[in-house]
This record gives sequence, structure tokens and C-alpha cells, in this order.
Amino acid sequence: MTPDGPDRVSASADLTTPDASHALQGADMPEHEQVEEGFEAITEERCMNLLREGAVGLLALIGSDAPDLRPVNFSLHRHQLVMRTGRGRIFESARAGAAASFVISEFDRFEHSGWSVVVKGRLSIGDPSDSAIRTRVRPWAMSDKEEWVLFSIDEVSGRSIARGAD
Repeated sequence: MTPDGPDRVSASADLTTPDASHALQGADMPEHEQVEEGFEAITEERCMNLLREGAVGLLALIGSDAPDLRPVNFSLHRHQLVMRTGRGRIFESARAGAAASFVISEFDRFEHSGWSVVVKGRLSIGDPSDSAIRTRVRPWAMSDKEEWVLFSIDEVSGRSIARGAD
């Protein structure tokens, strides 16, 4: 169960109303540009806005057998994502400059609406003396999260579920 209720999974702004496809399109998105059957593209500008409004996403680190997924809270700053972490797997991946992927999404199972934004980039260690990044993210977990990690936005794409005829 999420704070939004038992039937909605959310990692960003609430766009799961029956008119969600219109809210996602905005003035900058051509209507019904399908990226594959049943899905419509979200413009890069709208993807960046959804990232700006977001709070929690999934970071996919390269694993030995499969990607290693970690939920993280984040902020968008200077065309990169800012995260705080401890000295674990995320920090070690950042120290190595590892490639990674990141996703935010939202869906409503009753309205059959939803969207996702996927980012590909590289992790790096953030400068803890940079006050601009230090004010951006407060850890949600009740543990020491003293390290700052940055994630470059090298590629960003998004898609929403196309609204079919009812």
C-alpha cells in the first residue's frame, strides 16, 4: 500500500485521472505519436518536467546475472539526477563511473492509464561541498546517507499508455 492508496503506484506527479493522456501530451506533444502499438511517446521536454516533479524512482545498476534495482529518492539539478546514499552498492558504482538506468513511473489499474520515463547515463560522486546539490535531497531512509551521487542524463525517453476506444 502506498501513501496514495492501495491501487495506485506512484513515483511522481498525479497524472492518473481519466484525462491523463491529455495531461501528458501538453502543448509540446503531438497527439497519438505511437512508439509501439498501445503506447504513445512523451516528448523529451515533458520527460524532463516529470523528472523535475518526481521524488522516487528505481535505479538499475549493472549486475552479474541481471540488473540490480534500487529504489532511490532524487532531485533534478543541472540536467542530472542527485541522490544521497551510504557507502554501499550505489556509492561503489558511482566511484567506478558505472553506466546505469533509471525509471520513474505511475499507473492506475482502474483507469488503465499510466506512463514511464527512462533515463540512461553514468553515475559519479558528487562534491559534498557543493551547496547547490546539498540542499536538493534529504534521505527518506533512517540511516546514514552521507554520500552524494550524481547521475548524468545521457538519454531520456518516455511513453504513456494510449487511450483506446472504450
